Amino acid sequence: MKRIFFCLLAVMVGVVGAKSLDKSLLIGKTWQCALGIDEGGVSGKGSGESVYKKDGTFSAKAKVVYTQPKEYTLEVTESGTWKLDGDKLIETTKTFSAKSKEAPEIAQSMEELMKVSIKESEEFGQDEDDYITIIGLSENRLVTTADVDFGAKTIECKAK
Repeated sequence: MKRIFFCLLAVMVGVVGAKSLDKSLLIGKTWQCALGIDEGGVSGKGSGESVYKKDGTFSAKAKVVYTQPKEYTLEVTESGTWKLDGDKLIETTKTFSAKSKEAPEIAQSMEELMKVSIKESEEFGQDEDDYITIIGLSENRLVTTADVDFGAKTIECKAK
């Protein structure tokens, strides 16, 4: 009987914990995040900022200094729309640009790939969406995880 009680309690806690997030906690702040990558022969560190507006739009920028396989700095800006679906933050990219003085070919290639992806998505009625799982959200802290090319990454951001 105790085992059944604890199983039911665990299920109820799981259901209660599945509430939607309060999107007002995201809005109107500049979320500053530390960024880093060290996998597959690619290494770099940097920072990024994202702003989520009440009208459902977002803007983001990042600067990453790569040390492997080549030393260069990459600056990226992005904008689009956003929404919450449970614990999923869904960003739809509408504009994207990348710049690098030391590696302009990498920035240009990245920019061209994103533009083609955005254009194809629009033509076929599908958006270029990023699905980000929010694992922690408060007035001044945002913790997310997202599947990226090099595996799932957890990113912690602080409100500015």
